[in-house]
Amino acid sequence: MSSPFSINGGACVAMVGKDCVAIACDLRLGMQALTVSNNFPKIFQYGDVFLGLTGLATDVSTVSDLFRYKVNMYRLREERNISPQTMANLVSSSLYERRFGPYFVSPVIAGINQTSGKPFICGFDSIGCIDFAKDFIVSGTASDQLFGTCEGLWEPDLGPEDLFETVSQALLNAVDRDALSGWGAHVYIIEKDKSCPARVCSSHSTRHTTTAVHCHSWKLWTPYYPFVAASTRDTMSTLPPAPPPRDPFAPPPPSEDSLGPEPVQPKKLKKGFASQKKQPPSIDDILKAKREKEAAAAKPKFLSKAERERIALEKRQKEVEDARKRKEASASNGVANGYASQNGNGAFKSQSAVGAVPTGPRAMRSEIPTGPSSMRQQKDMPPPPLPNGKQNDKRPGKRPAPEDTEAAMIKQRYMGAEINQSTFSAKKKRRRTTEKKFNFEWNEEEDTSVDYNPVYSQRAEANFFGRGRLGGFTEQIAEQNTQKFIDAMIDRDPEHGRERAEQILEMERRTREEGSRAQLDKHWSEKKLELMRERDWRIFKEDFNISTVGGGIPHPMRNWNESGLPQDILEIVREVGYETPSAIQRAAIPIALQSRDLIGVAVTGSGKTAAFLLPLLVYIQQLPRLNDYNKGDGPYGLILAPTRELAQQIEVEAKKFAGPLGFNTAVIVGGHAIEEQSQKMSEGVEIIIATPGRLLDCIERRVLVLSQCHYVIMDEADRMIDMGFEEPVNKILDALPVSNEKPDTDAAEDAVAMSRGLYRQTMMYTATMAPAVRRIAGRYLRRPAQVIIGNTGEAVDSVEQRVELVQGEEKRKKRLQEILTSREFAAPIIVFVNIKRNCDAVARDIKHMGFSCVTLHGGKTQEQREAALQSLRDGRTEVLVATDLAGRGIDVPDVSLVVNFNMATSIESYTHRIGRTGRAGKSGVAITFWGNEDADVLYDLKQMLTKSQISKVPEDLRKHEAAQQKGGRKKEGKAVLG
Repeated sequence: MSSPFSINGGACVAMVGKDCVAIACDLRLGMQALTVSNNFPKIFQYGDVFLGLTGLATDVSTVSDLFRYKVNMYRLREERNISPQTMANLVSSSLYERRFGPYFVSPVIAGINQTSGKPFICGFDSIGCIDFAKDFIVSGTASDQLFGTCEGLWEPDLGPEDLFETVSQALLNAVDRDALSGWGAHVYIIEKDKSCPARVCSSHSTRHTTTAVHCHSWKLWTPYYPFVAASTRDTMSTLPPAPPPRDPFAPPPPSEDSLGPEPVQPKKLKKGFASQKKQPPSIDDILKAKREKEAAAAKPKFLSKAERERIALEKRQKEVEDARKRKEASASNGVANGYASQNGNGAFKSQSAVGAVPTGPRAMRSEIPTGPSSMRQQKDMPPPPLPNGKQNDKRPGKRPAPEDTEAAMIKQRYMGAEINQSTFSAKKKRRRTTEKKFNFEWNEEEDTSVDYNPVYSQRAEANFFGRGRLGGFTEQIAEQNTQKFIDAMIDRDPEHGRERAEQILEMERRTREEGSRAQLDKHWSEKKLELMRERDWRIFKEDFNISTVGGGIPHPMRNWNESGLPQDILEIVREVGYETPSAIQRAAIPIALQSRDLIGVAVTGSGKTAAFLLPLLVYIQQLPRLNDYNKGDGPYGLILAPTRELAQQIEVEAKKFAGPLGFNTAVIVGGHAIEEQSQKMSEGVEIIIATPGRLLDCIERRVLVLSQCHYVIMDEADRMIDMGFEEPVNKILDALPVSNEKPDTDAAEDAVAMSRGLYRQTMMYTATMAPAVRRIAGRYLRRPAQVIIGNTGEAVDSVEQRVELVQGEEKRKKRLQEILTSREFAAPIIVFVNIKRNCDAVARDIKHMGFSCVTLHGGKTQEQREAALQSLRDGRTEVLVATDLAGRGIDVPDVSLVVNFNMATSIESYTHRIGRTGRAGKSGVAITFWGNEDADVLYDLKQMLTKSQISKVPEDLRKHEAAQQKGGRKKEGKAVLG
């Protein structure tokens, strides 16, 4: 596949001279034999700057018009002409903007610096990378040949005339001559504050001048045949003056080149006795003549078209004459076309031929004999047949056709002489038959003699002293020795010792920093915090599947000691038993400690409760303690949860951390008397955990105010929206004070600016980013940082998912009995059903199997729900049968098995169901019974099993018709809750 530059690119060159610069280009479209040539200029003037463009013709036209517009806009805005350096930056930035869909052009810029007066040239690639040069720049299809020609011809400090001759000869010698087809080239010589007379190389020229820079353009008409030695500078004075400028796109006029007057021949002296005796030449003259001859032969010379035609015609006549002489000579020797000729009697005139009397009729004498070989002569034997059935057309002595000779000469002229190329291939294994190596039947790795070699059995370890890692002082001992040396230095020289000691400490610090570079190959868990680099943080986030969105987000914490939490809270964390933080805790806690609003998107069972409780306690510690004067203004922190069970679960976790610090917590949920909750709030609480419905009821009844609530957390925000709590949540958030609300500017992302005061902080944790959740976040959160753990909407990798095709209630009860009685899974176990009337029926069957069982659905009172969950947590009950009410937010520790007796109506509900197991880093199993009634979710179920690394897709699900394409999936609604 040819490059666009090899089809219609053209060639351009710019050269630097003494206080002048030249730029030239050909007028063709493409290389020889690829396309036709045309009068297509490639140099464009923009004020005092000249721009050469080689490449696709359409892109050249587009780019030239683009820069003409930009230069005109620059001139209108700045009220001055653009300089070459500014033009170079403009071209570079414009091409870089189009780097993903670049123009196929290679620009070249030439001009004179308006301030320094120095020449300026540079080149570009197709995406705008600048190549500055102080000698010459080339571009286009013939750039390789043009670079070599310019390297051989260019000299420093060339004058305008020498620069014109050098650049024109370099261009015409490097470019494919036949492709020019008489159109020639454009050459521009640019000088500063000086108007030079026009110097032309043919009968046509154009002249361009500016106020500050005077430049001249010559049009070189290139003949077809190659030119030989002639000096352009010697023939310039004999050329006629230049006519007025003509249209550059008009067809070329006929050539009227002439050779000029003949040089005067010196008068010959008469030879005789009176003539002067010829002296032999000296050695200096011979060497001088030799050097002049070599210099003249090495320098290309320009000849006119008429002279080249004359030389070619003479050469052709000489070839014809030589061919005629060779033909006459061969005929006189009795040889025609390489075979011996016969006379009238059939005898051969060759000296080696034996005259034989012919036998048989005359008509059969010219045929080839077919008798035995002993009776035939060598001259009668036919030539052997060529392989592959080819006929031997090239007989000895046959001269090739003139067309073949001319084609070979043209090929040698432009492609170079043919050389013998080796057919050796390094990839092809060459085997020498003379080398015979004996190979044993075992490999070298099976050699057991190394075990008996003491050099290998007792390997010596290199122990480096002082700096090495295998031996020498440790870093702690080295620091102690350095400190002792510094103390002694200060004691001996109190005046200058301290300054010297500071220098030594600085040198030691630099040495440690340089030594830290050797820790690039260490894992992030083995490095100190100050040695962590961006690459280490990137690997750290990939290990825990952490991704963040937003500006000014701090790095996550690797352990609790790097969290930035106060020491008293860290001690409580250790007492609770949190050894290592989870992924959401690693990423969310450092962000929350900077007073940033946060959106946490994480899968179920990822430890979100501690992720928002610990920063809340740090925030409350900065506020004054509640007393009789301010406890009536409401709590400091508010946590919203979608269900009563989740709110009570959060309260249990909050008491673990807030109790030792002396903070009070209260839960406000339905199912309890509002008077009892009001009495507890009147005593003063710092943190309230509530459901949206009951909290809004308390606010409207004036039981609770939020006058000093500055910290709001919404847990399971998407669940609250799905349950219809969007309007209550908006009313609650509107009831918060706005005195310390964050500004909606970049300052909200600045940790330093946020640390100067106590601003209201809002955090939202969700499993999916529904549109309603985005609306709430955009309305109440200020420049939030978003933390995403894992892939939203997918189950955790610690849960093994098993799906079984079981049709009918009876078969499912029988299969459930097999699973429970196998004793493969320890209690507690959760069984999910879709409707609450099935909940009691399945629970009765499980009790008949011999297992203790409780139920949890919407028909239970709050006290019954709490009692059922508490019995499951305490171990008094083995199995819990529940609807989707317990599918989200309910944290029962050590659940080993989840059974979906009925497949969930949506894949989101399925995800939260199986999320009840495999929590807190433990593994779990989820078994799902499905049938043909679950066709709406089979495709999503198959996709989720495919993404899981520890789960398999059964064949009956893989081949099911409903699992082949995504169908209309039913949305999760209130009716599913039971």
